[in-house]
Amino acid sequence: TTSGRFGMGVDVKRVDTDIIDYRVYYRQNRIETVKYRTWRTLFLERETKLHMFDRMVVVYRRRPQEHIDYLKAQHPPNKFAVAWRVFFDWIFRIKRLSSARLYPGNLYIKYFKNVASTDIDMLLPGARPKFSWL
Repeated sequence: TTSGRFGMGVDVKRVDTDIIDYRVYYRQNRIETVKYRTWRTLFLERETKLHMFDRMVVVYRRRPQEHIDYLKAQHPPNKFAVAWRVFFDWIFRIKRLSSARLYPGNLYIKYFKNVASTDIDMLLPGARPKFSWL
């Protein structure tokens, strides 16, 4: 999502589909009106309509290592970007949930209730939210 739940400036880096294969199943899609306040509107109450799912199941698995190695050989990563990310993580001591913790061959299932359609990306494994300063 680029706008976040209520347009609050949240951006989510999606899951690398070369590493993780996932499916999303839902039940009963509805539109819900949500009231919220922000400092940008001087705490005046605003309304927005969201598509909500009553029940949602996310099923995912890690692809076999041979498949991941094949895809990485086809598209090698940018060395500067990899070095910058390692440096950034070291400076800020960021611990990320890596896909290496997922074992190939295992099937993982997550069950959620009352999920907004804008929040689906955040429910997937390995997703990284990034917030704007304002």
